[in-house]
Amino acid sequence: MLPYRIVRWINEIYPVTVLFLYIGLAALTFAICFLMPPAAIMSLIVAIFALIPAVTAWRLLKFSEHWLARTAIRADRCPECGYELAQDPDREAAPGSEDEDQLCPCCLGCGAAFTPDGSRVLT
Repeated sequence: MLPYRIVRWINEIYPVTVLFLYIGLAALTFAICFLMPPAAIMSLIVAIFALIPAVTAWRLLKFSEHWLARTAIRADRCPECGYELAQDPDREAAPGSEDEDQLCPCCLGCGAAFTPDGSRVLT
């Protein structure tokens, strides 16, 4: 439960942090483009190629969040608070149908809902 909450928090602030880092880098590049043009060009090239590890890290964070959530959901526990999960009462499916697997487990304690792949559903 705690590792999930930590990874989820990092997942929430990571894109905004990377955005502000790139805004700062753009401002720095603009500031030095008149003083040292080769440094500004190198800064732009490094920024473009730095997107590859930034996106890869974000995808790894998303994967780890979903993996931790699926592990807790399989144990019928909420990844957020650790309480017991119940099926979404608003959606009903016939037993044995394909829709039965698509029901979102909901937490009885905090009200969080999750899809079967581990994504959190906005409620």
